[in-house]
Amino acid sequence: MYPLLPNGENSYNKPSVASLNVTRGQEMVESFHSYEGFFDIVFQKLEAKISEIYPAEEAEELPPAILGMKNFIHSLPCPVKILELRVDAGRQRHIEDRTCQLIGYDFSKLGNRSVTYCGIIDGSDTTGFNKFLAEEFGLLPSEELARSFCRDLATTYFSDTDRPELHFHFPRYDIRRKPDQCVADLLELMWWVPLDPETKRKFWREEVDYNALFGLVADPILPMSRIVEKDPILGAFVKLSGGEATGITMKTYSSTSLTFN
Repeated sequence: MYPLLPNGENSYNKPSVASLNVTRGQEMVESFHSYEGFFDIVFQKLEAKISEIYPAEEAEELPPAILGMKNFIHSLPCPVKILELRVDAGRQRHIEDRTCQLIGYDFSKLGNRSVTYCGIIDGSDTTGFNKFLAEEFGLLPSEELARSFCRDLATTYFSDTDRPELHFHFPRYDIRRKPDQCVADLLELMWWVPLDPETKRKFWREEVDYNALFGLVADPILPMSRIVEKDPILGAFVKLSGGEATGITMKTYSSTSLTFN
């Protein structure tokens, strides 16, 4: 019911040891008086980032999937609910901060600016974890999911296949200390999360079928034996050597006679 995707090693998973960075990070945490103000900034930066990567003047040239994702991000914010987790720094060495956030996004309500703080629990509290999912999102308790998540806090993302509009993100660091990292991680997350069909239909335009549009016959799928054949005129592309495909060398070209008119 709940597919789990554990994250690999990233730079931000390594514990911070520099006291200067810790002090600066604490100041940044204290500068955000509410999660509402924090996510206002995150969604604004997310929109600016996707516009920087894919400028408006290139919109007509973008593949449907990329254009759909850009339009989707520009339709944010969405309802956000945050549960803080207290982390045992001695046992969970892959966690960077003693307080981290489990964040739930509801992509079915785009444009709804709603940020809810749902309290704080111990990272090992499976009951509190299930209560958060049940009371805030109406999801059925899952002891398997709760045990898997709380056991080592190594899962950075999960979703419910029955409620594809809901997505949960656990960055494994205090997001208030690293707002730019949070934006980058959220953007990466959105590239591969499975969105519900209704959202995809709204933002993803269909690929143009040029064969049907212009009455063209689709190119046949060639077998590998044809693909690796040398061009009969240039003797170029790829040749077979010992049963394997190898690149064309100058020696190959020297044995080919070319005539230009």
